[in-house]
Amino acid sequence: MKPGQFRMQKCAIEGVEAVEADTAHSFGRHTHDQFGIGVIIRGAQKSASGRGPVEAGPGDMITVNPGEVHDGHPIDAEGRSWRMLYFDPSVIAQAVSDIGEGRPEDFEFSQPVMNDRRGAQRLLPVYAAMTQMRENAGTGNRLSAARGFPDGPPACLPLRAAIHRPRESPAG
Repeated sequence: MKPGQFRMQKCAIEGVEAVEADTAHSFGRHTHDQFGIGVIIRGAQKSASGRGPVEAGPGDMITVNPGEVHDGHPIDAEGRSWRMLYFDPSVIAQAVSDIGEGRPEDFEFSQPVMNDRRGAQRLLPVYAAMTQMRENAGTGNRLSAARGFPDGPPACLPLRAAIHRPRESPAG
């Protein structure tokens, strides 16, 4: 992607959208209705998230929860590049249910930035599969595009490490 571009695309899976950006643009405070998880590809950004101020650089995973107020500013004039997947809450609820740990409504991304190179390396092929599945949806290749993910369906891969599991209150 060339610098200065921002591209949104729907995926073949209902309730999932993909964003690819390479920009020096600063985004003011805003929210999303979906869960977002992505990877900084190039450059770095600083942001105020609902979980505090953070900085993210190349290879870092970034997340946002529905309704979380956040912004995003490049660290320098070179800007930054990232890829994000946005999941409707119903998609995340199904993935959490499939993982089988607790009630889906109790889950959220616990960290706005994760220095998790392994997770990032696993998320990028998921992004590619999700966007390729859109292109192949009419040709019957949707299932084959998602193969090769031994740890579960594509939407679940980064969730195992990224989802916060709240502790139950001690009995009192």
